[in-house]
Amino acid sequence: MAYFKLKQILRAFKLAHLVLVLAFCVSFMVPHFADAQYAPSGRIPKITIGGHQVLTNEQLNHQTLDSDLPVQLQNDRARMAIENRRRIQVWNHTPLRGAEKAPVTLLEITDLSCLYCQDTSKKVDEIFEKEEFKGKIQHLVMYLPVDQYNFTNSAAFYSRLAFDAGYFWQYRKSLYDVSSATDNVFIDKLLNIGVAEKDIRRMTRKNARRYYRELDADIKSAKKLGEMRPPALYVNGIKIGGSITMQELEPLIQYEIKLYERKQ
Repeated sequence: MAYFKLKQILRAFKLAHLVLVLAFCVSFMVPHFADAQYAPSGRIPKITIGGHQVLTNEQLNHQTLDSDLPVQLQNDRARMAIENRRRIQVWNHTPLRGAEKAPVTLLEITDLSCLYCQDTSKKVDEIFEKEEFKGKIQHLVMYLPVDQYNFTNSAAFYSRLAFDAGYFWQYRKSLYDVSSATDNVFIDKLLNIGVAEKDIRRMTRKNARRYYRELDADIKSAKKLGEMRPPALYVNGIKIGGSITMQELEPLIQYEIKLYERKQ
């Protein structure tokens, strides 16, 4: 009996000794916060060598990005717009032109028939065709109706047919001088740019339902971006209008190209 009690006491002693040893070791492993110098949460600590501050890669990158900003975009509203880029949904039926791996993706959301939309399209064409931007912009077009209660219009419907026939961009440009929006007007535009009459009849009969589904998909994508009425423009997911004006469109494109080239 005495032997059994002695064995229990020894076991308890060994356990207590082990706990003390572990506590002693942990005291060396845990940092002494009172003696350490910590930067406030979220702030990058300053590093000095020989009395001179050394910038980290993060700080250098931030300074570089700010220094690249054109004068027109060196304000809080523009910086916020650039930081809040949106993800653009691109469909197989989305018309696009320009280099596949261009540094700038320019999304145009349009009704294809409203006067404001045409003014925006002309401005986009002017920029796209500039020599300094050759091969550096990929231009996409997405449909959104001006009239929310009329989800499709003839101009948009026949644009789908023009896309299938390989004449979308010619058709889009031909609408700049349209004064009346009737089926006959848009069919004449298709004929004038080279789409055969028999092909117009065939594709209209065969693909009409698909064209409406494609237009509906465009509307949903535009609304996901928060757009309710055209026209609207996005440069690499950065919205033009409001925080960044149309007058600042070109400087923004130049800035995005600089960012792309810096990463290469």
